[in-house]
Amino acid sequence: MDGRAPDPLAGALLDNRYRITGRIARGGMAIVYRATDVKLERQVAVKVLDIASVRSSVSGSRAAELTAGFHREARTIAKLSHANVVAVYDHGVHDGSPYLVMEHVPGRTLRDVLAERGALAPVVALYLFEPVVHALAAAHRAGLAHRDVKPENVLIGGDGAVKVVDFGLAHAVGAATEPADGNLFATAAYVSPEQVAERRADARSDVYSAGVMLFEMLTGRLPYLGDSPAQIAYQHMERDVPPPSRFAPGLDRALDDLVLGMTRKDPKARPADAVALLTGLRAAREAVLAAEERTRTPTPTPTQVLAGLRPSQDQAAEGRPEGHLAKRRPARTRRRNRLLLAGVGCLVIVPALLLIPALSLIPQGPRPSDVEQTTTPAPTTRSPAPSRQPADPGRSVLVRPPTTPADRPSQTPEQPRPAKPGAKQPPNPPDHRNCPPGYEDEWWYDYCR
Repeated sequence: MDGRAPDPLAGALLDNRYRITGRIARGGMAIVYRATDVKLERQVAVKVLDIASVRSSVSGSRAAELTAGFHREARTIAKLSHANVVAVYDHGVHDGSPYLVMEHVPGRTLRDVLAERGALAPVVALYLFEPVVHALAAAHRAGLAHRDVKPENVLIGGDGAVKVVDFGLAHAVGAATEPADGNLFATAAYVSPEQVAERRADARSDVYSAGVMLFEMLTGRLPYLGDSPAQIAYQHMERDVPPPSRFAPGLDRALDDLVLGMTRKDPKARPADAVALLTGLRAAREAVLAAEERTRTPTPTPTQVLAGLRPSQDQAAEGRPEGHLAKRRPARTRRRNRLLLAGVGCLVIVPALLLIPALSLIPQGPRPSDVEQTTTPAPTTRSPAPSRQPADPGRSVLVRPPTTPADRPSQTPEQPRPAKPGAKQPPNPPDHRNCPPGYEDEWWYDYCR
């Protein structure tokens, strides 16, 4: 036993429809339960106003006004449909305590993230903050102010969706209690100066509270600290919010300008509503992204690493002075020269390759060895000489090489032939050195000189 009193709503069935299955969180004004809609068979969140904690500030005549105002705000919120706003499904009263039935967003709050990580990176902070501004802009267009913007009311789902909850709840409670004793039903750390001094709030008050929340997201701390909520609220009214870069050096100046513009003490100096704030927020985001892009050191690729090392390696291998490689011809010029040399080589080599087979087809003349042979072929193997007409002594004689082995002269030296009977002897001894071989039987052979 832990000594704690059992929760009276544990297992309760509200309006014969919503079965309470557990507690999610407890805030200053309400308790959030997990419940099951038995009609639609879906998980929902039920926020029950802790009437005991606020009853001391509410007189008997104000109790009914509190309930009526709560239901009025619930109906207004139910009409608000936006992806970054927690949807309201139903509302009612259980044992005198008003409750809201809302969309169940499994995940955690922005307060849990800040408690775990502290200051967020600018890009991450803007990523989470921009959906909050979109939700406020949707409410401001509908004429509804939140009046209690803080990290506890920003839900971050398991899928990364950012949603804002509790629109109008502070207004419903504050309208019934503030005239009685002047107490402020808002979180002192994020309250605007006009809420402290004049007990009034509008869209510009939401802008101020959102600026304080962005300050905490960027720095991991609140702009003002104090021993009590009253001391913190008084500083909001009397002092200016410092720039975030004072506590987080290195932040882009655009973020300082954004936060300082949202947290001016004079409401007229702030953006009129969240719709006007979106323009400045987007400009700041672009400035932050551009600054990170300029300061980001790109990781070199392997090709870039090798390209950076190649000149030093070449210089070391060739023993050339530093800066020699810078005088080399451009890569385009070297490539063009190589292509030109390759073209000239092709013009020379290709015709030569084509000419070699053509030369082999040209007929060859008589070989000198065949012409100079003067020996006579053997009688038994020699073919009969072709019959030819007497040649004119003044004409040149066609000399043909032997075509068959039988026509080829033997290797024995020529023997002098006996003179024919009755033949006229030449005046001089015959000299057949210039006579063609194979024509010895011709009548003119003896006159050949």
